[in-house]
Amino acid sequence: MSQTFADFKAAVRDIITVDGARHGVSLGSAKYFDRQVTAALLDLQSYIPQLREGHREVFKEFDVTTEGDASIVTAPEGVMTDAYYVTRTCHCIRRPFVPYPWEHRFDLYCGKPKITGWQYFFATNPFGEEFAIYPKLNSTSELWLYWNGVKGEFDDADVVKFGDEEVEAVGFFVKSRICREVDKDLVLMASYWESYAGTPTKMGIRTRLALDWKRRKEGPSSSTSPQPEAVKCGCPSMKCCWTGGDCGFFEGFFYLLGPDELYHKITITGDEGEEAFVIGEGIAAPTWDECVTASAAGYGFFGGWFHIFNVLTEEFVSISIAGSGVDAAIQFGPQKGELGSIATDAYGYKFDPCLLVRNITTDEFCPLNLLDE
Repeated sequence: MSQTFADFKAAVRDIITVDGARHGVSLGSAKYFDRQVTAALLDLQSYIPQLREGHREVFKEFDVTTEGDASIVTAPEGVMTDAYYVTRTCHCIRRPFVPYPWEHRFDLYCGKPKITGWQYFFATNPFGEEFAIYPKLNSTSELWLYWNGVKGEFDDADVVKFGDEEVEAVGFFVKSRICREVDKDLVLMASYWESYAGTPTKMGIRTRLALDWKRRKEGPSSSTSPQPEAVKCGCPSMKCCWTGGDCGFFEGFFYLLGPDELYHKITITGDEGEEAFVIGEGIAAPTWDECVTASAAGYGFFGGWFHIFNVLTEEFVSISIAGSGVDAAIQFGPQKGELGSIATDAYGYKFDPCLLVRNITTDEFCPLNLLDE
């Protein structure tokens, strides 16, 4: 079961009954409840190795220090396993970092990798205390860092893998501490602690949780009955096939070929109802993205419709055409539906071989010819 840490704490607060709304413990400026929840999780992590694995730390632009074209990040106290540069508008777009020598980190600060194809680099200092990433984070990107170790700090928005049993275990732990430190009731404290840690003759919930997590890691027992084929999850993608065409996708943005024989980045700006296309400076020969994904920094496919990113509102705007002949006009609308897979022929767009957008008046598919106007 996954939930936010805020939801997990709320569930623990509910299970400790009256102490969940008690001044000096969990209400007002008191931090006693929060500290004991953290203490309980630290104790559980010392008994359950699986709870020390797969932590994810998300760093945004304001969480890091900028050094030229790179970002400097303070490393968590653990073993880093992998890191990704993530486009915030689509968490499906995750670009892994390539290791880079720390002694050459100034290459990253000065943007030298630009000449080698804009790879994503990660350089860690010899003590493992900080690292530099290239390119630097901006308002539409994040660093997702995965690591193993004991986690002692949780943000309310963190997604945790604690379920109802962990709620009950932490509840027992917190109640035992309250009985000892606040109520001075050692008999009741011992009762709660026995339920949590157990005795030589009785299994506590902490031990039961450790066994349950061990079984989960081992997986289900073998079976001779036919098993359904596992469905692989991921971000649906398709190969670019528009080389030589009048549009394409480059570095996560949609580009159109103009009458100047240059390709121009297309984005949108303006509040809702006042949107307008932003036509970027033309470039001669983009290196087209290897594949088109369901969503990227500057475009997305939602509910069977093509969308372009609004750089002002930081929301995706649906693109369609209305009217016919000389009266045909491009229409902007709110995001339609949820993130979906990419098809060669969907309800609101198609590729033939370049992108065509549906005319909701004539039910025809038309190219975006805004650069020819």
